[in-house]
Amino acid sequence: MTCTGSSTLKAGNNKATLQLGGRTRSYVVYVPSSLKAGSPAPLVFDFHGHGGNASQEASASGWNKKADKVGIIMVYPEGVDSSWNVGNCCGLAMSEKVDDVGFTKAIIEAVSKAACIDPKRIYATGMSNGAGFVHRLGCEAADVIAAIAPASADLVTDPCKPVRPISVLTVRGLTDTMVKYEGGKTGSTGWFDPGAKESLELWKTIDGCTGSPTTPRQYCESYTQCSAGVENTLCSLPDTGHDTYNNAVKMNLPDVIWEMFQRQPMP
Repeated sequence: MTCTGSSTLKAGNNKATLQLGGRTRSYVVYVPSSLKAGSPAPLVFDFHGHGGNASQEASASGWNKKADKVGIIMVYPEGVDSSWNVGNCCGLAMSEKVDDVGFTKAIIEAVSKAACIDPKRIYATGMSNGAGFVHRLGCEAADVIAAIAPASADLVTDPCKPVRPISVLTVRGLTDTMVKYEGGKTGSTGWFDPGAKESLELWKTIDGCTGSPTTPRQYCESYTQCSAGVENTLCSLPDTGHDTYNNAVKMNLPDVIWEMFQRQPMP
């Protein structure tokens, strides 16, 4: 695949808006200066947590540094009132049933017109409420999202019926008190969370995985015998709370996640 024409995006941060559901929605597109003109680039979404914003997420997650090294276009969307509609969480996005899945697809369409994007290499990651929404994208947007990597949240979308098997890499802190690793009622909102291990098992069933998990790297367990060659991984980080970006074992999340994303383009 090659792209003709020039990109309308400059190197660095590009702020953009679109209209959806009667709202003006905004997002930031980060384009690394190392990007080769005319060559289709991977696109990675990075969703902030509840109460956060795009610039905070870009600073905390470390994805821009990875993008500079390997040539990824990054998208940092802004949630409605700093929240994402997971279904049972969170904030205004949930209470007003905001169509964040539609927002994500609209961004893909807009960025694909403004830059040279490889449609088979569009991925999603995020933190906390953003990670819960990333799980939802895995369930409801597997037609455009190749693979997902949520950090510090579990699968609560029910029913979760992706149009195809989709690879998942979840990162969780063992001492997380905000979204408890073992599951149960979460925070002041009181929604029920299945827990990290049960979330792994849920995705194992959804993706038709068989056999026992392997240990591809320290702290991680992975089902690799899954439908359509996808993989389902949980990385459980000791002495680490809700902020898995700044974890005690110094695991660089973009490095680990990108390894999986590279193996799992859209079929």
